[in-house]
Amino acid sequence: MRRLLRCGWFWLSVILLTLLLVGGFLLVASRHTTAITQANCDKIVVGMAEEEVEALLGEPPSGAAGANAVMGAFWLDDEDNMITVEFWGGKVVKKGFSEGHLSTLERIQKMIRRILRPSPARGSSAFVVHLSLPQAP
Repeated sequence: MRRLLRCGWFWLSVILLTLLLVGGFLLVASRHTTAITQANCDKIVVGMAEEEVEALLGEPPSGAAGANAVMGAFWLDDEDNMITVEFWGGKVVKKGFSEGHLSTLERIQKMIRRILRPSPARGSSAFVVHLSLPQAP
């Protein structure tokens, strides 16, 4: 056994196997897909209903706030990419996309957390606030 531990081939094999396992783990973890992309934001058109936007993005908004007939909503993914949509009377009037700016280390940390922790039910983290402003006389 001592002769095996002194052998360079043994340690080289251990290192290569470890690298293959870590690489495979990161490859599987990186295959997570998100609907929060510039391409999906481009598919949202003015006049589209709230329900159509939710169907396109696959889940309720991560957050929303509004007053009277105006509502703003946003969808945020694990990589901090965000789609924002403004609705007037339940129809899209404005949209936008912003790309998350995470470092490689932050991306790896989020991938590991996503794999180790089961995701909550869709839309369970969403919150909606409707504000009622007093009408001017």
